[in-house]
Amino acid sequence: MTFRYFDTTGNQLTAEQLKSMRIATPAMEHILATVKERAEKNWKAAESLEDCANKSYN
Repeated sequence: MTFRYFDTTGNQLTAEQLKSMRIATPAMEHILATVKERAEKNWKAAESLEDCANKSYN
């Protein structure tokens, strides 16, 4: 999972620009890590459900 950041005009910011702006805080990094963890967990659960469903149809 990749998070992308945009400026007010809609242009994507590079990692270097984000670092120079110093907008990432420990709290922000924690939130992004939590979101990533939960999304990956949900995707794995959905994949296992699909696998179970596919096995029952075969």
